[in-house]
Order: sequence, then C-alpha cells, then structure tokens
Amino acid sequence: MTFETKGFFSEEAEDFRRYVRSTEPFNKWFHYGLGLVQIGLEMLRPLETTLANEQLLYLNAAFVRVHQALQSALILAERGLILDARVVLRSAAEFAIAINALAHDVGFV
Repeated sequence: MTFETKGFFSEEAEDFRRYVRSTEPFNKWFHYGLGLVQIGLEMLRPLETTLANEQLLYLNAAFVRVHQALQSALILAERGLILDARVVLRSAAEFAIAINALAHDVGFV
C-alpha cells in the first residue's frame, strides 16, 4: 500500500524510517538519541520510590515522563513526523525544567 492510502503506516514510510536510520548525518543523531535512551534506562532501573517521600515521587515520575517523551520524539522523527516530534521534545524540556525546580524547592509542586 502506498503513502496515499496508508499514510505513515505505509511501506513507503517504513522505507523512509530505514533510510533515516542508515544515512549520514541522520544516523549519527539517532545513534546519539538511542544512547541517551540507554542512559535513561540505566538510571531508571535502580530507582525506588515510596509514597513517604513526596518530592522523590514527583521527581521520579517527571523523569519517567521525560524519558518516554525522548523515545516518542525519536520514533516520530524517524517516521517523518518532525513537527510532532518537536512538540513532544518541548514537553520533555518543560518537564526537565520542572525536575530542576523541584529538586531545589519542595514547594514547587
């Protein structure tokens, strides 16, 4: 099926994804982004969150949200949905700013 009939679920879109993953300079950026995803996963594994520490609970939840947003943005970008990827990345940046604020001020929430 073509892009005209299946949109971003078409084989053409899949071909585009493979092209982006294997072609300079895009492949370097995706490799870098996937490296960040791996770092995030390594940081998430040892996290323990209890309801007793509300600040830590919010920090961890926000970090998970940033990590998911990064993965979402990579998926959207490699499919050619660049504007949507930018929106998701902006959300990630906003949550990262919130993490910094919350780490310095418990009353931020």
